[in-house]
Amino acid sequence: SKSNIGIAYINLADLYSKGPKPINETALFENLEKATAIAKKYNIKIIYRSAIGLQGFYYTEKGNYVKAEMLFIEGIKYQKSLPYTDNYLLATFYDCLKDVAAKRKDFKAYYNYDTEYVKYNQLKYDESTQKVLQNADVRYESSKKLERIKQLELENELVQKNKLLGYGIAGVL
Repeated sequence: SKSNIGIAYINLADLYSKGPKPINETALFENLEKATAIAKKYNIKIIYRSAIGLQGFYYTEKGNYVKAEMLFIEGIKYQKSLPYTDNYLLATFYDCLKDVAAKRKDFKAYYNYDTEYVKYNQLKYDESTQKVLQNADVRYESSKKLERIKQLELENELVQKNKLLGYGIAGVL
């Protein structure tokens, strides 16, 4: 339930960031602070990463590209410190960094971020392709098992009919 509360604060902050302009900055940051506090207290990683991302988006819109870049880099470092890799999220952070570099007209940084973005974006698609293949294998195996179950049920019915037929013949004899 604590994660649901944190997600609700993230959603409220997202709503304020995408709502009517000018943005209610106080409400945006209050919700982000509450979400971050819950994320740190209960170690909910997805809420913490989302809070970093929303702050980065906010500072990108405000034109504070240095602060936005620092936040996105912090999000990447945090993600890479975890024992698992979320290629989708890393690709998203690098895409945001590309946007910031383009707005600053820092094309060398843009190229570097683009290289990382392409790498993680490809890994993201490789993972999703792998999941699709695994799901197809599971469905195929499940359908084979269902067919085998139906076949065994039919065989069982035939055995039952043969028994009844045998009892009937034995009764007549």
